[in-house]
Amino acid sequence: MLGKLGDISKMMGQLKEMQAQMEQSKKRLDAITVKGKDQKATVSIELNGNKNLVNIDLTDQFESLSKEEKQFALFTAFNEAMKAAENVHESEMRGAAGSMMPNLGGMFTK
Repeated sequence: MLGKLGDISKMMGQLKEMQAQMEQSKKRLDAITVKGKDQKATVSIELNGNKNLVNIDLTDQFESLSKEEKQFALFTAFNEAMKAAENVHESEMRGAAGSMMPNLGGMFTK
């Protein structure tokens, strides 16, 4: 019976360590920023590694675009930034999972 309690205590310690490592990963991702731009570079959108919006920059040329062109520019820049943020996030999470659970091998790789 006491052996089982020791196992549970060990598992709880490992869970706390995993939580701490995940928090460190989130902090690292908050510090990483990626950008996306439209084809004419009239819009630049910046996201952090946790996929949160950090900044939107509109050039003076943006004002001269039609409504449809503005929408397309915003969508294009956002989608480009989101792809980059997802790549950074996935890479960080894969690294964190690999360091927390090294015995799982290539389970987290594509």
